[in-house]
Amino acid sequence: MTNYAGAPPPQTPAVVPTHSAEELARRRYLEDTTARRFRRAVVDFIKRRPLGTFGAVLIIVMLLAAAFAEVVAPYGPNEGEFTGLPTAPSLEHLLGTDGFGRDVFSRLIYGSQTALLVGFSSSLVGSTLGLLFGVLGAYFGGKTDEIIQRIMDILISFPLIVIAIAVVAALGPGTLNVIVAITLPVIPRVARVVRASGLAVVRMPYIEAARSVGVRAPRIMFRHIAPNVFAPYLIMLTAFLGQAILLEASLSFLGLGVVEPEPAWGLMLRGQGMTFLDQAPWLAIAPGVAISLSVFGFNLFGDSLRDALDPRLRTA
Repeated sequence: MTNYAGAPPPQTPAVVPTHSAEELARRRYLEDTTARRFRRAVVDFIKRRPLGTFGAVLIIVMLLAAAFAEVVAPYGPNEGEFTGLPTAPSLEHLLGTDGFGRDVFSRLIYGSQTALLVGFSSSLVGSTLGLLFGVLGAYFGGKTDEIIQRIMDILISFPLIVIAIAVVAALGPGTLNVIVAITLPVIPRVARVVRASGLAVVRMPYIEAARSVGVRAPRIMFRHIAPNVFAPYLIMLTAFLGQAILLEASLSFLGLGVVEPEPAWGLMLRGQGMTFLDQAPWLAIAPGVAISLSVFGFNLFGDSLRDALDPRLRTA
């Protein structure tokens, strides 16, 4: 027999701790910074959503043009000498001038300020009020939800343009009245979507737990429910931006929106664009292209944002 008395004891191999995929993902998430996550999300959006990226580029160009209009525009929006007839595009006036001698390119740049002011104001206020009514109806239910939904049904039964025309006809033309007119029909459409998402959140166990320990209703609604329905709220807000810009242009074209001499794309179409359509078609083409590109950009970005935020479409 072989004597093993002097041999060293066998060493037990070191046990390498194993971590589940969930623990590794959680550790990586906590170690990562917010800036890196945002940068990675932007890069992933650009790679997977080229159409949405193109829409975002159009929006950024429009925002920059509106923010730096005094730098970009070669002339003031109402600067010019009355000639009675428009002039053709030239190196001095890239898109020509209208019948009042005003530079069309400059008015187009300044018109983006009006479009964004009306679009963002009406969409933000309307979507936020829709979020409020949607969360209220989803949380309280019963008669409160019934009353809210019947009011929303009345408003949503009319097309956007019909309610907007009725409100402007009652209040009169003007930028502020146009914002109010566009805000009103946005509210019920956002409220319906937010309520549908909020009903699923209200049934979650942590909401029942918060109720059982005596947490007040406002805290539950705005601390626990509202953040969980923010994705559909953001999608609706982006989607209605394009519709608000188009609706403002429509009202201005009908003479119910922004009034002269304030630069607005719809007003440019209605006034000089229609008057000199045969002699100077660029007066109508320029604001028409601006309206189309802005609405197209917001729609592309809104659709891609919906696909990116919706878990059911995230892998598409």
